[in-house]
Amino acid sequence: MIRASLPTCARGDYSVSPEEAQLAVDVNLSSVFDQSDEGRWRGSGDASRVRAAELYDNRFVSRAMNAIALSSGR
Repeated sequence: MIRASLPTCARGDYSVSPEEAQLAVDVNLSSVFDQSDEGRWRGSGDASRVRAAELYDNRFVSRAMNAIALSSGR
């Protein structure tokens, strides 16, 4: 099951497209939080300030893939 769903969450280069980042933001912002202290805190955030493009980019992925390539002699 994990092997079958892996292409859903990781491409060969492990990057995330802007559309995938936006989907993750949309899913999180549409969540209903429970009434625990943490749930109330999470639910009280200002969703209008969340910008997917500012939360994630592929700089880390690019650096990690370059480091892997260098260490393996590619």
